[in-house]
Amino acid sequence: MWVDATVYCTRPLDDWIGDYLATGFLAFKDPGPDRRVSSWFLVAEQGHELVCEWRRRFAGHFERHRFRLQPTALGRFVVRQLTPVLGQNTRRTGLWLLPWVQRLLQVYPYFLLHYTFNEIVRPGTRLAELWEATPTFRAVIPHRILHLARRPDGLGPALVHIRSGVAPMYKLSWRVDTERGYWSAVLHALQTIDMPPTPSPRTDS
Repeated sequence: MWVDATVYCTRPLDDWIGDYLATGFLAFKDPGPDRRVSSWFLVAEQGHELVCEWRRRFAGHFERHRFRLQPTALGRFVVRQLTPVLGQNTRRTGLWLLPWVQRLLQVYPYFLLHYTFNEIVRPGTRLAELWEATPTFRAVIPHRILHLARRPDGLGPALVHIRSGVAPMYKLSWRVDTERGYWSAVLHALQTIDMPPTPSPRTDS
C-alpha cells in the first residue's frame, strides 16, 4: 500500500477497501482527461502483474535516457510549452513516451508515471482487461474538495460533501494555507467527522 502524506482518511480502510480488491489492485480512476489512474493511493497484492509491468516500463525511461535538460531553465520551459498540447487526452500523452521524442527533448512531464500507466492499459491488451475488471472508484470523489477550493462559492458544497460520507478519504495539498478561509473550515469539518474508534491492540498473555 502506498499513501501520500497529503491524504486525509475519513473512514477506516477495513470498512471499504475490500469491496474494491477483486483483481488484487486498487487505485482511484480517471483523475483527469490525460490520466487513467491516480498515484497518491495504491494497493496491490505482492507481485501483481499490472504493478510489476508499470514499474518495469517506468524505470525503463530512466535506464534508456538521462534527461539532461530536465533540471535546466530550458527544460522547464519545454515542459511548460508541451504539457498543454500533449496532455489533452490519454492518446496524446503517449507521445511523451516515444524513445525518439525522449532523446530529442531530454525532458519528461510531471505525470510521466501516470502516462506510463496509460500506455500499459491501452485497449486490447491483457493489462487493459485487468484494469477494466478492477472495480471503479473515480478520483473525482476524493478530489472534490480540492476542486471546490478553486470556486468562490466552494465552501458550502465542500462541507456538504464531507458530511455526506461518500468519500472514504480526501486528497489534500501541502501548498494550501491551512490557517485561513476555505481550508480552515474544511479541515475543521474533516477533524470533527465521527469516525469509529480504532480498536486497541490485543494484549493477551
